[in-house]
Formats: sequence, structure tokens, C-alpha cells
Amino acid sequence: MINKLRANGTVLVVLADSMQPWAHEADGLWALDRGTLQRISSEKLQRELESATTHRQPIPVDSRVLLKVDSVHLAYPGSTKPVVQDLNLQLRSGECLGLAGANGSGKTTLLKAIAGLLEPSAGTLGTFGQTGMLLQNSSDQLFERTVFREVSFGIPKKSAMLNRISEVLAQLGLESFAQTHPYELPSSARRLVALATVMIHKPQILLLDEPTEALDEAGEAKLRETIAAVLERGGAVILSTHDERFMESVAHRVHLMR
Repeated sequence: MINKLRANGTVLVVLADSMQPWAHEADGLWALDRGTLQRISSEKLQRELESATTHRQPIPVDSRVLLKVDSVHLAYPGSTKPVVQDLNLQLRSGECLGLAGANGSGKTTLLKAIAGLLEPSAGTLGTFGQTGMLLQNSSDQLFERTVFREVSFGIPKKSAMLNRISEVLAQLGLESFAQTHPYELPSSARRLVALATVMIHKPQILLLDEPTEALDEAGEAKLRETIAAVLERGGAVILSTHDERFMESVAHRVHLMR
């Protein structure tokens, strides 16, 4: 549709969280910073594109299996047929797996099953390590009055894990928002808060459902760092996304859901 409009002489102004998808499409790129527009030079654009490239570490040959899915069928109560059927999948320590496919192909359903929110109707699904899931609509995970209270929810006041809260907030660039209500934050920061509520528990298997949704470029960089950190400490990541550019940059392999 965009190409058709341009061919017919229509001028388009596109507002986007990231310049990267438009790097080779737009006739001009501008950055908006505190109300001021500044044209982006080709040199700066090249630096931005290079910084978004992730250098994946190879999966260790002796890495252990953290997820095993054997002939699994997944269905919702009252449905006439499975959403997912005859699925076989393995995930190893240090591996990032991408899930691709059209809406309704079962990507989110599979993540829910791995997280323990949906029982297989057939087959076996085994996880060997704690799971943590970032929902597609991350606002569904937020309900506390401040970012600090949100991230510390469920942690006993005398727990040693309290020391991790500041650490996790700093890692995600959220330390200055500790006493801010999550719904007063920009959408990108709010999504990172939801991610922080997951990362505070150091999941062995990190599940990400459309993780780049609403993230700006700074937020996307924090997400890349988070994925790399999980893999580096021997965990694994599964992400479901339509963002092929992001998935190509972080995933070791991609499983296409049909």
C-alpha cells in the first residue's frame, strides 16, 4: 500500500520507534529529540545499523537440553481441533530459538504451554529449569504503584533477592524510574519494566512474546543485552515475533509454525 501511494505521488510522513526498518525505504530520516528535529546523516545511520547487529555466540557442543517437546498437541477448552499438533522441539542451554508464523499459527499458545499455563492434550512437554514469560501485551503484567514495587512484588522483605532489584533496574536503564508509576512511563520503558519483573527471578528459559513491540531503539538495545546475558549464563531464550530483522539478529535458528 505504501509503495502504491508513493507511486501515485502521495507524500508520506511516518512516525516510528526505530529508524532501522525504514533505513533503505525513506527518502529522508529525521530524529526527534526533546521537540527538536535533526536530519540523520548517512554516517550516523550506518553506525546505528551496525550497533543493532548481534554477534551470536555458538551453542556449546556439550550444552544440556532445557526443553523437550515430543508429539505435543495443544488445544483450548471447547475448541474442535488442536491449535498445535504433532510438535517436536528441543532447546539447549545457550540457544536462542525464534518462532515465526502467521497470526493464529500457535506461537503464543506454545509459549503459554512452556510456561505451564496450558496443559498439552497429547504428547509430553518437559522443561528443565525455571521459566519466565514476557507477555505480548506487557501492560497486563503491571499492577503496582511504583516501578520498584512492581519489580519487587512477591519477594520477601528480608530476602537476599532484594539486592538484585537495583541491579536489574540499572541493567535495563530504569533506575531513575524506581519511584515512578509504571503507567506514567513511555511505552518503551513500560515494556522494559515488565521485562524486569521477569528477569528479577533469573529464569533459565526466557519466553518472549512479540518482545520488540513498542520498544524504541534504546529499549531494543537493552533487550538484546538481556538475551545475550541469559545465554551467557547458560540459559535459553524462545521468542515469538513478526519482526524478522530482530529475530535474524538474535536467533540461532527459527521454527516456522504453520
